[in-house]
This record gives sequence, C-alpha cells and structure tokens, in this order.
Amino acid sequence: MEKIINRRNVVLIFIFLINITLLFSQNDTLSLDEIRNKAIKVFIDCRICDLDYLQDNIQFVNYVSFEQEADVHILVTSQQTASRGNEYSFFFIGRNRFEGINDTLKIFTQLNETANDRRDKSTHIIKVGLVKYAAKTEFLDYLKIGLILPQQKVQKVDDPWDSWFFRLSSNLYANGEKSYSSINSWSSFRVSKITPEWKYEFTFTNNYNSSIYQINDSLSINSNNNYNGFSNLIVKSLGEHWSIGEALDISSSEYRNIKFGLTFKPSIEFNIYPFSESTRRQFRFLYGIGITQNYYNDTTIYLKTKELLFLHSLNAALEQIETWGSIYLSMSWRNYLSDIKLNNLNIHSQVSFRLFKGLSFDLSGGISLVHDQINLPKKGASYEEILTRQRQLESQYDYWLSGGLSFSFGSIFNNVVNPRFNL
Repeated sequence: MEKIINRRNVVLIFIFLINITLLFSQNDTLSLDEIRNKAIKVFIDCRICDLDYLQDNIQFVNYVSFEQEADVHILVTSQQTASRGNEYSFFFIGRNRFEGINDTLKIFTQLNETANDRRDKSTHIIKVGLVKYAAKTEFLDYLKIGLILPQQKVQKVDDPWDSWFFRLSSNLYANGEKSYSSINSWSSFRVSKITPEWKYEFTFTNNYNSSIYQINDSLSINSNNNYNGFSNLIVKSLGEHWSIGEALDISSSEYRNIKFGLTFKPSIEFNIYPFSESTRRQFRFLYGIGITQNYYNDTTIYLKTKELLFLHSLNAALEQIETWGSIYLSMSWRNYLSDIKLNNLNIHSQVSFRLFKGLSFDLSGGISLVHDQINLPKKGASYEEILTRQRQLESQYDYWLSGGLSFSFGSIFNNVVNPRFNL
C-alpha cells in the first residue's frame, strides 16, 4: 500500500512539474493571437515578387491586403541594366506607427539567372529591410541575426568583353485551320555597351509574315509582308540632367511602301529630375533635328519615287511611381520642315490610382493625329490588300483605350499560403 501511495505521489509531482514548465513556457512565448496583433503589418507593392514564397520565408510580419492598414509599405520598381538584367529598387516606406522611417535597398539580377535566383534575392532583401522595423517592436528579443562570410576574398572581375553585350533572338509562330493558315517569323541581333557615361546600341531586325485565306475550292488570297531594319543609338551623359546623342534608323517595308528608308537625327535631352531617381520618377524632354531619305516601291501620292526631307521632333515623358499608384504620360511631335502641315502628334497615357481603401482605377490609352503619310502609294490598295492589311492606308488618326475598376474588401490579413488546385 505504501508503494502504491509513493508511486501516486511521484506521478502527481511529475504532472505538477510539467504544468509549471508549460506555464512558464507559455509566459515566455508569444501566442499565435499575440503575433497576429503585434506583428508588423506589411503591404507588398511588387509585381515581380512571389507573394506565396515571401509568406513562407518571412514569418515575423503580418501581410495585409490594403496599404492603409500597413505599418510598412514596400514599393518595388525596376529598370533594365546594360547586360539585359535588371536593377530592382525596394522602397521601404513607414506608415502609421513607423511614419517617417523610410529606407531604400537595391538588388541586381543577371540575364542568365533563374526565376528561383531572383526570387531568393528579392526575399532576402525584403527580410533585411524589415529588420529595422521589427527591432522597434516586442519582437526584438526573438530576432536572430547571423552573418555568412564568403569562403574567399572576392576578386575584381576581369571582363574580356569590355562591357559589350550581344543578344541573338529568333521566334517562329504558325497557326491555321481548314480555310486559313499563317506563319510569322521574327529575328533580331542586338549589340550594346552601356556605361554611366556612354550608351551604344546597334540592332538588326527582320520580320516576315505570310497568310493564306481559302475563299473556296478555286479561290484563295495570299498575304505576304516583310520588314528589315537596322537602328543605331549613341548617347553621351552630361551630368544628372543632360544628355546628347544621335539616332540612325534604316528600314525596308512592303507594308509601308518603303524600298529603302534612312533617318538620321542628332538630339539633346533634359530631365527635370536627376537620372539617379529614374526608377521612381522622370520628366524628360528630347529634341532632335535631322534628315530622312526614302526610296519607294511604288510612286507615292505626291508623285515621288524617292525624296530627301529635313525633319525635327520633340518628345516629352512624365513617369511617377508612388504609394498611391503610378502615372505615365508621353507626347511626341514630329514634322517635316518643308511643310508644317506634314506632321504627326502622338499622346500616350497610363494611370493607376488607389482611390481609397480597396478601390483601384486603371486607365491607359493613346491617340495619334497623322498628317505625314508621304509614303502612301498613288495606285492605292486592292480589296484583298485592304482585307489582309498588306498595305498601309490613308488615315488622319488612330487610337486605343483601356480602363477598369477593381474593388477588394474583407480580412486585411493574407498570411495563409495554400497552393492546392493552382493549376
């Protein structure tokens, strides 16, 4: 009997000790509910980020669906580098309890990197950027920071190509059915060298399209278009706001009635904002003056088989990316100096606004006022050429427009990742 009592006492003491241990453990560790209430609220404003991957690998923050609820708004912008990779800028913008606490971090990706490499880099830089905010919360005692040193000293890269970059691209597309078949090929060869002081670009392009429309057993319409082009751009930087350069374009196009066309145009550019801020905002003006030499396949409506013309152009572009959305506006004006009536005005806009919590508005569009179609053939176009768009037709304008609204509501939290049935 005494042995049984002693065993019971041992069991009771053991259970008591376990309960005491659990009690202290619960007092020292934040519960899931406390984590949800106290964690930093983060809004990710990034089109290239894998949000599921972020949520799986950065779990010391709370992801929210609306920027108004966020403590930290992460805005990500990108621009292409000289080697056809990308520079990504991560703007950490403090809101609510972190108002005024901002930071900017950058990463660079290469053309040969995989999507997983880019995903790991972006996740790492976001994690690093969020540490300064987490350190100002109750999570300071739970943060663990480590340092992984490289195995050997990184040596300066010896570039045998001296920053020159080459890219060869080729695409082939075909489709069809019983009464229709089409094949399209596109190829290009690009050579470039881009440094902070100079920009060199040389591009060769070919595009070929062939379509067959079977009207009936004895009648079919063949449509063929071929385009060849070469472009060259050389630009010299003159500080943070000015640039000078030249652009050369050589082309032949059956659709545009151009047997051989050459345009050479020296230009000067001014950016109101410093070019170092180009990932967030730009307001640029570009003016150029030059010559155009055309040789035509068919006699034009101005009774020309060839002609030399002088022209000038003015381009203006505004781009702004902010937490409230983004805006892009551009205008280009071109006219031939021999006749002010031979001009072309193009306006393009793209606007995205977060109107208020959960509601966004997107609008984009463009319009061109065309009065410089000096290349149109005198003989016009046949019905077959009109229907199959083999020939450019006379038009005083062209336009396009797209717009829409989106509204989101519900739980502000979106921490859960569930990839099931995401086929």
